[in-house]
Amino acid sequence: MNIHIMGGGSLGLLLAGALRYSGQNPVLITRTSYQSVMLADDGLLLEDTDGGAHIFPIESRFFGGEDWVRNIGDFFPDWVFVALKQADLSADIIERLALYAKSGSNILCFQNGIGHLERIAERTGRKRLFAAVTTEGAKRISPRQVLHTGRGLTKVGKALSDGKDLDVDEENGVLQRLKEDLQQAGFTVELHADMKNAIWEKLLINAVINPLTGIFRIPNGKLPEQPERMLLMKGLYEEGKQVAASEGAVLPDHHWDTILEVCANTANNKSSMLQDIERNHKTEIEWISGELIRLAGNSGIHTPVTTTVYRIIRGLEPQNARPSAL
Repeated sequence: MNIHIMGGGSLGLLLAGALRYSGQNPVLITRTSYQSVMLADDGLLLEDTDGGAHIFPIESRFFGGEDWVRNIGDFFPDWVFVALKQADLSADIIERLALYAKSGSNILCFQNGIGHLERIAERTGRKRLFAAVTTEGAKRISPRQVLHTGRGLTKVGKALSDGKDLDVDEENGVLQRLKEDLQQAGFTVELHADMKNAIWEKLLINAVINPLTGIFRIPNGKLPEQPERMLLMKGLYEEGKQVAASEGAVLPDHHWDTILEVCANTANNKSSMLQDIERNHKTEIEWISGELIRLAGNSGIHTPVTTTVYRIIRGLEPQNARPSAL
């Protein structure tokens, strides 16, 4: 199967490295020419969870410049994995995804948060748009090196569906083949007919863990160790659960326990939000807590804890960050 991976961050490098290790030849499309050249010259270095290290030659292209079609080639792949953060999903990038879809490629989005799938679907249509929710842990060490920090579960399905059985795409084996190829690369994969609940489950995990680890500057496992932090976690969860219900999402009864399990299973991991704050980068708070606040306002739900945490993270971001939701 032919795969292009957009984005050379931690997840993009992990996907590219794991697929390459399994014998496939993904094309990694980077946002900077510097990273593309480094990967072409030195290869991709993947460090496993068991301590092993592997270097792979990998095809890498710079996704920039006006003549971007030449940059990705005249050949369009079976799948495009979008491993960019929401902040990088510009109108230009979405137009490029639309051309991929028009040319027959399926689009698989790995973003945290909500709101982006609808924006992308306006240009690509829904037929070839899919979503992935993953709990795989990865940390980018350098532009060519990634550490696989923890194994997890990846859920895949149509991005925007009505909850009915998977459509003809799965019947024709498209999703099944994708599942098999990802499993061959070492990922645990589930196919879902309705990704809405899975997206909301991941959204609440991110809304509880990511901002607080960013504020307290601690790895995930440290969050539940102090009663005051646990109270904040619970407050964020209860507010998020109300918003999820108002949007028609159904969360599992044990979801709070799942959040605590994530903290335990990724005890030494730094959340992506904490890593962004440490590097003085923009965070994904706008599409996690910010979206929760906006949806809560539409339904008349009060979110004092979420709003306070959101404002603190925005205050920690660089001054040139995007406009605030409030």
